[in-house]
Amino acid sequence: MANKRTMKKAVHQVTAALFTECIMFRELIPGTDTEKANLILDEILKFQEEFISRINNYSGKENPKVVRIYFNKLSQDVVEEAQKLFQKINETKK
Repeated sequence: MANKRTMKKAVHQVTAALFTECIMFRELIPGTDTEKANLILDEILKFQEEFISRINNYSGKENPKVVRIYFNKLSQDVVEEAQKLFQKINETKK
């Protein structure tokens, strides 16, 4: 990622996609467990809060190598966590 602003936009886009997917799944697919979907919506909001916080609060600001490593790891974590949440959304069907 080029900078914090770009990273935050990416997290917001992923969160919006997850949120929309979960709501669409809950409302349009018959046999979806709505309670489970509502819990996943809460998890998505926590996901956004956690990663925005991690973007804003990082250490090693003096050392560009440390910052690059930190943000590369953070990017990987966002992708992995988003994949887990998409999987959970798909599992809400009874």
